[in-house]
Amino acid sequence: TEWTVPYEENYRELGQLFEGSYAFEVRARDPLGRVGPVTTVAFRVLPPWYRTVTAYAGYVVLAVCALYLLILLRERRSRQRQTSLEGLVHERTLELERANEFKNEFIANLSHEIRNPLNGVIGFIQQLKAGEPPPAQSIRALRGAANYLQTTVEEVLDFARLESGRLTIDESLFDLRTLLHG
Repeated sequence: TEWTVPYEENYRELGQLFEGSYAFEVRARDPLGRVGPVTTVAFRVLPPWYRTVTAYAGYVVLAVCALYLLILLRERRSRQRQTSLEGLVHERTLELERANEFKNEFIANLSHEIRNPLNGVIGFIQQLKAGEPPPAQSIRALRGAANYLQTTVEEVLDFARLESGRLTIDESLFDLRTLLHG
């Protein structure tokens, strides 16, 4: 807005101009002091490189690349987690199959352990039905079969209580020698 005194140099620095378009008006003065007409010089102040369209496009590309890498990383972690879980499921499945095999083996052994003494008891009852007097040896065998059957059933019930977490232990005194030699 103000006219300045002419300088000898062919350039002029204007500091602190924001980016944008400007018009610079100049008048020439000849050696006799006559002033010429106003000449307008249009110029534009460019923004710094980091605020240019190219820089913004670069920022967008970097953001897209970072997002893509983040998605790849999350997908990789997800796959690793899935693989880990599939391995865990496979392990648990094998454990369940082994447990099922043990259960089947246990039931087969249990049925054998129960069936034999039960057959002895049934045979003794058939002898009584037939009217045959039981020999003393049969009575001892019946008592042994009944005791064995009772012990087996009690052990199965104890095992079931142990599995369900309801097993209680009763403290009682006993003679170890009698138990071992009994």
